[in-house]
Amino acid sequence: MFLWNTAAAQQGKETIHITTSTTDITSLAKDISAQTGLKYSLNMQNTSLRKKIVLRPGNYPLSQVLEQVKKQAGLQYKILGTHILFVDYSAGSAAAKSAPAAKSASNAKPTPAVKPGLAVKPAPVTKNGQALQTPSKVVKRTVPVKVQTRIHKPTPPTSAVKVGQPAEKKSLTPVDSSVIPIAARQWAATANNNTAFLMAAWLKARDTVLPVQPAKKAVATSTLPVQPAAVNTAEQPDRKRGWWQPVLKVGVTADELLYAGAHVQAGLQWLYGIAAWGTNFKNAQFRWGAGLSLPVAGSQQIHVNFTTGAASAFYAEDSAYRAVWEKERLHRLGIAWSKDIGSRLNIQVQLHYNLLHQSFTAATDTSAATDRNPLTGNFDERYRVFVPPYTLGKTTGSNTADRSWLGMQLTLFYRFL
Repeated sequence: MFLWNTAAAQQGKETIHITTSTTDITSLAKDISAQTGLKYSLNMQNTSLRKKIVLRPGNYPLSQVLEQVKKQAGLQYKILGTHILFVDYSAGSAAAKSAPAAKSASNAKPTPAVKPGLAVKPAPVTKNGQALQTPSKVVKRTVPVKVQTRIHKPTPPTSAVKVGQPAEKKSLTPVDSSVIPIAARQWAATANNNTAFLMAAWLKARDTVLPVQPAKKAVATSTLPVQPAAVNTAEQPDRKRGWWQPVLKVGVTADELLYAGAHVQAGLQWLYGIAAWGTNFKNAQFRWGAGLSLPVAGSQQIHVNFTTGAASAFYAEDSAYRAVWEKERLHRLGIAWSKDIGSRLNIQVQLHYNLLHQSFTAATDTSAATDRNPLTGNFDERYRVFVPPYTLGKTTGSNTADRSWLGMQLTLFYRFL
């Protein structure tokens, strides 16, 4: 038991990363299991499974997260080795009292034996012809026997023999047995692993031999230590305040114009700066801008952002033509949806409007003949750094051209903060 308490204390210090502000006990138990390696069991009604638990996103000790589960959802928990058990009632409740307690061998009254040849008196009969029964005596004699037979029936697996000492002989300090129902005890007794067998032996010893301690002591021994009040700031999470926390995400991106690139978002949860670099494997462009983030259900967010970037190219003609210097600036206004797909990964899908502005400058004298001036005719088609897949609108001016189109971008982020 000392080893279990030490392991439970160490498990309570594990750090849990909370990414969703509102969750239920099933999702929270899965996150705890994935981050700590603990196996979990949920022994409760469907109404308890649907209770919502509100936590501020961040990193917290496991003990602090479990205390919030107990306070907000009214659920009890117990860490047994590498298992954590959640139930929806506490010691002394009606559900706990419904399970009959087994009598010890010293207090059990012997059942009188029936002598051979001695007839048993029939039960009295009423006027309606129905026999009167005394169910209270039958319950006292049969219920403890059924409970003891059901718990002692499984035999320990062969892997448990390696411990070197039978589990029934270990000195274990019991907690209120009403905290763990009969269904959980049967599951622990039939599981084929060492930890489950030790759990079964511990529960079996409590229910059949050791006395039940008062509910007040059970609370002190079945819960993990709570952090000081000054540190426990997750009792009433402030969702708006949480969006002032810093954010840093780095990812890879691709869109209809720049086939591969890197993307960085840094700032606050709701307002951040953007730096990006992309290439079409022939020319490259650096982009910068800013974005706004609005939370929606769970870990999903809606983003509105604006970015801009420039690129240029020099086209050297032969002696009959002039050299041309082309400059392009791409403005992009987008709306995006993002969602966490793990404790650190985040995927973002964006639909954006593009406006590409082109300007052309002749590098030599422009007073030559018109047929040799590269800035006449379809110059905006001859000199292009980036080529959009299609064009919604196009306007041309004196040595300038503007194009617009709609596009889509896909980005996979890794969140550092």
